[in-house]
Amino acid sequence: DSNICRAAVHDGRLGWWNLKSSRIVHIQRNPGVFSYLGSIRNSIRSESYGVLRYKYGCYRFTNPRIAEKMVDLTILTRPVLYTSMDTAIIECHQEAQEKDLQLTCGIHANSTRQLLGESMIEVPRPRFEVKLLPTTEWNRTAAYFCALKNSLMSQVLTVLMRTDAYFVPKAITQTVSIGSQNVILSVSTQFALPGNPVIQWYKDGDILSTRIGHQLVIPEVQLGHAGVYSIVYSSDDARLDKSALLRLIVRACVENKFGPTCGQRCPVCLNGGICHDMTGECVCPPGFYGLACEKSCDFNRFGRNCTARCSDKDLADGCAGALLCLPDPFGCTCAAGFTGLNCNSYCQSGHYGAGCSQVCGSCSGGSPCDRFSGICSRGCEPGWKGPRCTITLPRLRVPPTLLEATSESLSIAWVAWDPATDPGDGHAVAYYIQYKERGKLDWKQESFPGHVLHGSFNYTIKSLNPETDYHIRVAVIDQSGIIAKDNAPIANFSTVCESPLEFPRGLKTDNAHPHELVISWKVPPLMSWRCREITYTIRYRRKGEDGWRRVTDLVEPHFTIESPPFTLWIFQLRSENLAGASNWSAEIKSKTGQDAPGPVTSLQAVEVASASFEMLWQEPSTVNGLIAHYEIKVDLVEILSCKHLNLSSTSTTRKEITIFHTNATGLSIKISGLKPYTRYNVSVTPWTVVPGQLTSKIIVTLPHVPTVSPHNLRVWYSYETELGFIWSAPHCEEINGQLIAYMCVLEGLDAWVKDGEHRYIVEHKTTSVEGNLTADGLIWIKLLKPYSNYFLMVYSGTSIGFSQISSNISARTKASVPPPPANLTLYGKTWTSISFLWAPPYPPHGELEFFHVFIDPCPGVLNPPCDVRVGTQTSLCSHPLRRGLHCFTWSNLTPNTTYNLWVTAKNLDVKSLSDPSEHLSIETFENSDFFFVPGPPLYIRYKNIDLETIWIRWGAPLISEGAILHYRVNYTVMEVISNDSQVEFRQSLQIASDKHDWRLRNLIPEMRYKISVEAHTSAGYGEAVWIEAVTQLPRRVAGSLNTDASDQQYTNSSNPFLKNDNPYHFHGYPDDKLDDNGEDQEFGHITEKESDSTVFMIGIVGTVASILILFILVILILYLIKRNL
Repeated sequence: DSNICRAAVHDGRLGWWNLKSSRIVHIQRNPGVFSYLGSIRNSIRSESYGVLRYKYGCYRFTNPRIAEKMVDLTILTRPVLYTSMDTAIIECHQEAQEKDLQLTCGIHANSTRQLLGESMIEVPRPRFEVKLLPTTEWNRTAAYFCALKNSLMSQVLTVLMRTDAYFVPKAITQTVSIGSQNVILSVSTQFALPGNPVIQWYKDGDILSTRIGHQLVIPEVQLGHAGVYSIVYSSDDARLDKSALLRLIVRACVENKFGPTCGQRCPVCLNGGICHDMTGECVCPPGFYGLACEKSCDFNRFGRNCTARCSDKDLADGCAGALLCLPDPFGCTCAAGFTGLNCNSYCQSGHYGAGCSQVCGSCSGGSPCDRFSGICSRGCEPGWKGPRCTITLPRLRVPPTLLEATSESLSIAWVAWDPATDPGDGHAVAYYIQYKERGKLDWKQESFPGHVLHGSFNYTIKSLNPETDYHIRVAVIDQSGIIAKDNAPIANFSTVCESPLEFPRGLKTDNAHPHELVISWKVPPLMSWRCREITYTIRYRRKGEDGWRRVTDLVEPHFTIESPPFTLWIFQLRSENLAGASNWSAEIKSKTGQDAPGPVTSLQAVEVASASFEMLWQEPSTVNGLIAHYEIKVDLVEILSCKHLNLSSTSTTRKEITIFHTNATGLSIKISGLKPYTRYNVSVTPWTVVPGQLTSKIIVTLPHVPTVSPHNLRVWYSYETELGFIWSAPHCEEINGQLIAYMCVLEGLDAWVKDGEHRYIVEHKTTSVEGNLTADGLIWIKLLKPYSNYFLMVYSGTSIGFSQISSNISARTKASVPPPPANLTLYGKTWTSISFLWAPPYPPHGELEFFHVFIDPCPGVLNPPCDVRVGTQTSLCSHPLRRGLHCFTWSNLTPNTTYNLWVTAKNLDVKSLSDPSEHLSIETFENSDFFFVPGPPLYIRYKNIDLETIWIRWGAPLISEGAILHYRVNYTVMEVISNDSQVEFRQSLQIASDKHDWRLRNLIPEMRYKISVEAHTSAGYGEAVWIEAVTQLPRRVAGSLNTDASDQQYTNSSNPFLKNDNPYHFHGYPDDKLDDNGEDQEFGHITEKESDSTVFMIGIVGTVASILILFILVILILYLIKRNL
């Protein structure tokens, strides 16, 4: 228990449990070393010392370190970053074959200041999996360990940290070798630090004096640097249990060395394995095993024999979130395929293995490797092999050498692949000789067996191109059958040159140009060149000429001989290179072509019209060959109509546009379909095999009448008797001449202005009418009728005539004061009323608004004259024979009095009234001599109809107003010509007053008749009632020829004279006798206005009767009063 022995155990030089270890330790003074860095190793803590006094100095152990057997012990931790709600689980997995060793677990001594001392948990045997379940809420931040008792190299450490720690380490553990330079331990900040933060580092629980921030840099690593480091944020509320923990592992030997004295070279450890500094074994990362860690476990498995599992079920994510820690010098890492502090992130593409620390090999096509094992499932890139494509194939270090070069072959030699001197791993069983021309992409290859491990080989590559550069390489075929071709060394050799084997073939001549002969040929096959480059020599002469002309060193496969037209030439060709020349080709003969002819002569135009002309010419004086045809082209130069109008801004003036292009074999051609009054350029070009010189002539077609009318015709102004119109010139391209004038034709559309056409000739002249508005034509037309519709047609005109079509517009003059109403006529009077009618103003001069009806003297107490305003619609007469007239009745008049009547009219939007109509003087009846005409018959119906007879029946008037003297029956044939058709009575019959039926005989079969009946007293004829009947079977109601009269009669009890100011008149029967179309069924028809008035008339009759009775009573009373007086 001495300090020297404890120091030896601390440094791994002595173990009291290890019987093979020395019982004696040897030390040696280290001169020049006066400081020591303390650490915790093998459960023993050593202190750090500063500068020592010289007499003590510093010593080191010289006997070898203990080399014990490596144990298969793994700690599984999940999660590494815990919360207060998490149950942190630490599982110690011990290999079953080491069950005789006692397993101890606990908290690593001095890993935090709050947990001092070493806490050990004895685990009863045979227990090979231990779970540590720290239960305190937040004080679990520490380094935990599992170790086999009395074993120097079995201790495994893991850590737990809070999720709310200010810092987290970049890596939980970091393994370096003694003497490593500039090792960096770093952490990152999880949260923003408040205030002015002070960061403090600790090692094995001891504070480091230097404040070094987020990184701790160790310039040169010593064994004493190994330990558990922590970093905290120093403030009033700083807590060590919120620190970040990370562990530095230091191998006791320098890089790639191991052994008790560090004298042996480490093997190559694959897939992230670490060479043990004492035993030299590869400590394989979780998920890999084998002497060099070359084998991989299935997912969810780890351990030396892949027997340990992260979870009960072997799933791909079974090891997600698990930190796996192994004995030193490996440390801690995530399982294969996972990364991150909590080991729950997948490897990024291109990485695999424990903690995703390994880079994928050269997988085929850049495909990713398996993130667990690193295996390339799609194979390797060329030059690589192995399941992870990390092993290079054997290849030659030196390129082949040239033995001999000919025009068609290259002989090469190379030294056999030697594993001692050439790169790559494997065994050479054969070779591929690969070659390609310079600049080509594809390699050609030939195989060559090569079983000899030492010596050299020769090979001749044949069928090559002469004087050609080649790239040649020799690829080694591995025993696996894979070839490393792309990285084989390349040599560049060239073949030599010989005389060409062939002269040029496929000779052609081009005699299209009359002054030269172009000779072309095909390039001979490349193999016939027998050289890299080839040239050509041509010799030629005219027919009958002695001696050859020669041109050499032609590079392009064509040659041009300058020659007069129609000259015959003889020529030969051969190929040449640096080594010699080929034979001459056979003689070839060819003649140059024809030349262009001269211009035609006597070009002229005949029979020039407005749309056509004919061109004549003579042959060229210089033909230079056979004339094949004449090319005729007609270009439109200028439309002269547009030039005269100067309408470049509103019309398209086409210039130099080809409108006709053809070929002619004769000496004339007729050209039609042209525009009148247009300048054309006609050109004629003679052709042999090429065009000759062009001859042209300007031709102007004759003018014609325009084909279009003016456009934008519009009304300029409108007055009562005047109309003004303006318009723009037509598009100039269709005027067909010089626009001179316009013809305006005005027609009246209303009946009162239909007096024929009025023609006006207007000069074409551009005029400003108002503001920026301009017009090319305008016209004022006066002496028109007010409020009349007119139709204007405007034609364009040239010197030839006017256009066939016109621009049209309708216009109406403004309204004016109407003429006086006409034909003021009396049609009825009583002792207290006068009924009269009149015709509306004609022509109307506007839209009638109302009439003023005047009377003098005024009825009653009014001052004369009196007038009343009468509407134009309400005053219309309702009787069909008075259609279009206006009726009015003055009532409450004085009996036996003469009244003057007249009427004025007013138009809408016109202030003044018309002049008064002619005056009408009427005297009312005296009280005792007034009478009324009788009312209409009570009803009318037909009793029977056959082909030539209609039997009608009617009822006596309800109001007879006196004795009925007789009835008048009128009938006529109804032939509807238009809506205003005239009815012409054929016959009127007078029937005795006691008769109420009549047969109309000798009628026309299948003809419609209108039949009316009216009563006659001494006062005159009353209103008529009428029906229509057809002398044939009814079309809609069969079997109705003999109809009961009770079903057909119409009762009329109304006053037949007055309805307001209009005489009331019947046309037939009520609406309930009409069908859906308003036509009569059996009794004729009645207008809607008259049907609605029937009920109103009944009221009038009652009112009139009451007035009459009252009037009689008043007269009687006055008579009695006068008599009494």
